Amino acid sequence: METREIVISANSADELRRLLVSEFPSGDALFETRSAPRQLRGPASIDTSTLVAIIGLGSAAISALITGLFRVLEKRQERVGKIVLKGANGASVEIPADTPRHELKELVALAAGLDQPRIQIE
Repeated sequence: METREIVISANSADELRRLLVSEFPSGDALFETRSAPRQLRGPASIDTSTLVAIIGLGSAAISALITGLFRVLEKRQERVGKIVLKGANGASVEIPADTPRHELKELVALAAGLDQPRIQIE
């Protein structure tokens, strides 16, 4: 008896057997089906270069996010609030939020001379 090995992919072993039997209807052929060992795909099967690229991309994104947050915080620290007193004639007095107490008394005296002052907080 002659033995031949044929490697074919099919949806199931029964389907493969039916196809082969239909090709050799005389019945003098004997068919044995064997399943190939299954290959499990998981973290161990990821290509090393792909893994390095994913980690590099993730770390770059996190680094950019942290840098952006620090810049926003710096801008908030630089921006000092102020109180603006504007008179009806267009004159104004600006008082920064970090003004020392002795200068504040002088600025209040200037603001007292404004005609119909409006207060604006920035």
